[in-house]
Amino acid sequence: MATRSQPLPCTAIVEFSCRNIPQPRATCCSVKWTLRPQKIQGGFGLDGLSTSEILQLMIEHEQFIDSQVEFWLTVTFATIVASFVGKSVFTKTMRRVATVLYLVASAVFISRMIYEAQDLIGYIKVLEPRGVLIDPPYITAVARYILIILGVSATIYFVNFSQKGDEN
Repeated sequence: MATRSQPLPCTAIVEFSCRNIPQPRATCCSVKWTLRPQKIQGGFGLDGLSTSEILQLMIEHEQFIDSQVEFWLTVTFATIVASFVGKSVFTKTMRRVATVLYLVASAVFISRMIYEAQDLIGYIKVLEPRGVLIDPPYITAVARYILIILGVSATIYFVNFSQKGDEN
């Protein structure tokens, strides 16, 4: 059983209500629990962590982003290969479905990358008052987004428009 040394940063609100029911004579009671997060000083709840622990979190976030880029590249190449290998059996409808699924997966990937990047910027803001100045990796982020835009565009082209002699 895990225990926490610090209380959870939220407030429990309990609403208790009862009402009488005429037939048969009884009382119906209900309890409603609501947990409301408290605003944590610093915005991220990282004040209790050491600078080295926050830097370790940043490294883990960067590694997570890198692994997601690798996964997205794998999905991209698998989609392209499947479209070429299966071009004799893929109909236009099947290619459209594959395109939609690929676009949805890419959108999820991009939203996760944005979320992780926002966390990294939050860590940088928490570290600034501690005297640790880190420049956000803008060049890497721009290069990743260029890769994603070109990769998505090329994949959509290869899946839908590069099928020479297609009668389906």
